[in-house]
Amino acid sequence: MWVLITIILKLSSAGHYTPYYDELMTHETLTSCSDNMNNIYTDLMKLKANYPVNLDLKTDQDNTKYIKFSYKPDYTKPIEYSYYHCKKLK
Repeated sequence: MWVLITIILKLSSAGHYTPYYDELMTHETLTSCSDNMNNIYTDLMKLKANYPVNLDLKTDQDNTKYIKFSYKPDYTKPIEYSYYHCKKLK
């Protein structure tokens, strides 16, 4: 079984980035998890047309893809980072 993990890093009041787990979506196969991640990537790519966002599709040391997404919700707030990654449940 595979899980699509969404982690959001927000700057806390103490000046440190705090991770938040947004949602965990389980999948039976790596293919279905990757397909879901590709759909998310396609949706986030559409934001680049109108908003100043950074979006990268990268590969980790295990040769699995992950999405790194960052944006600034407001000009007075710090940048927020989101990571989307498929991981195998043990």
